[in-house]
Amino acid sequence: MRALFALFIRSIREDTRAKLPVLLRVALIGIILLIIWSSHRNFTQSSAPGLHFFTSVMELNLGFIALAALSLFPSAITEEKEDETLPLLRMTNLNPLSILLGKSTARLLSALLLLAVQIPFTLLAITLGGISFAQILSAYAILAATTFFLCNLALLASVISRTTLRASILVGVTGVVLYIVLPAFASARSIGRIFSGGNTTQTWWDTLSAFIINANPMVATFQLSSSFGVLRVNGTPSIAFALIAGALCFLLAWLLFDRFCSGTEATLGRRKKATPRASARPQNSRVWQRWPIVWKEMHHTIGGRRGFWKRLALAAAIYLGAFLFTGTLHMTIRKEHWEVTSSITLFIIAVLIAIEITLAAARLFGQERQEQTLSSLITLPWSIGRIVREKILGILPALAPWLLLALVASIPFQKDIWKGIYELIFETSRENFSRALPGLAYYASQILLFLTTIVWLSLRIRRGAIPAAIVLMVLWNIVFTMFAIEIRGINETSGTYTGILLTLIALAFLAKRIHARIQTAAAEA
Repeated sequence: MRALFALFIRSIREDTRAKLPVLLRVALIGIILLIIWSSHRNFTQSSAPGLHFFTSVMELNLGFIALAALSLFPSAITEEKEDETLPLLRMTNLNPLSILLGKSTARLLSALLLLAVQIPFTLLAITLGGISFAQILSAYAILAATTFFLCNLALLASVISRTTLRASILVGVTGVVLYIVLPAFASARSIGRIFSGGNTTQTWWDTLSAFIINANPMVATFQLSSSFGVLRVNGTPSIAFALIAGALCFLLAWLLFDRFCSGTEATLGRRKKATPRASARPQNSRVWQRWPIVWKEMHHTIGGRRGFWKRLALAAAIYLGAFLFTGTLHMTIRKEHWEVTSSITLFIIAVLIAIEITLAAARLFGQERQEQTLSSLITLPWSIGRIVREKILGILPALAPWLLLALVASIPFQKDIWKGIYELIFETSRENFSRALPGLAYYASQILLFLTTIVWLSLRIRRGAIPAAIVLMVLWNIVFTMFAIEIRGINETSGTYTGILLTLIALAFLAKRIHARIQTAAAEA
């Protein structure tokens, strides 16, 4: 018990010293205060301003819980594997149960603090009207239960994974399947059966579909914020499912701990990634001779040919899943079936390309820093600009499978896209194009700023660069939007150009800081 308490205190100390949890808490409270400030003018114009404020806060909480599930929770055991300290931890008197409790409880408390610090501000919704105390209590019970489940799911992924990135991907895929794919299939099947004129009697599939939909925390919180009724906490399917599933995940993590966290499995985090693959032969590669950094990124970051075929197989599986999903809607026109399938596939491809680019930005120098090879990289007789260009060029082939699927199976069936391109080239007037250009430029600048912020944060903090960058970008856009609204006499175009100018200034500042930080990190390594 004394050793367990010492491990718990150590985890709490590491959490309090880390930058990401504190940043998330401060950002969460700051965004809530900004929501109150930006909405104060509409309080007297709405019949239920408290309900609208409560809805915004719940949507914000779901987003922050998702960020915590992908950044804070998965590193519970994998950080010990990557630091090669898990064997030392196991040499103590701690058993697997004590290690899991000590490592996961601290992260669970850290996430629950994200909910606790905002409750006094959320209670203002009762004073504003449209919401009751029981509804707020039910909503936070749903959020706490969902946090419990995601924490234990990430703990299980951390036990069976070798690196934090793999654990985060596993948690993300599982969350997408549980909270998006399964409810979508359940809803589509039920809607398709109703519109097809099938039997209206309730079957086992209808019961299972209703449970899948009601167990979704997004649906549960929406039901609370869309009605004035009181939802009993103990009778919420979302809470029951989250608690039971979280307990099962913790039990599986306990049972699988000795298998995945003993012997060489506990020390293969960073060393295996630094070992060249046997299939790669740089001596016979022209790419290796001309662009060694490009070759390194292709084979060690995106997996080389094996990574390409894995992504291509996943792309084919996504297209097959979209085809089966549209089939559950009982499409009567085959042509419409193909169009809907291509639309769903194109949306998923866009999301996956965004994920690939985001992960590439986080690993651009963050991976070198974690593997302590940044100092060797900087000592090469090349400029930092060339190093960055070669690293980007080596990561770009990871996008090829998704682009191939989009060009072959998605874009050819999108009539709206081709029609929009035709109208943009041949029918759009110069005046309309000039109006749309500032908005497109602003969005492009925000994407570039987001990726640059990730690169900068990956050199500043050890883990969680992507969630921290998301938080900073949300705060940036909220503050800028409120600033533009408060300034009278400024039109939309002027405000957009102002945002682009400020973004360019921020990009120049971050680029300078990245260059200085690379030099400092290389010296520290």
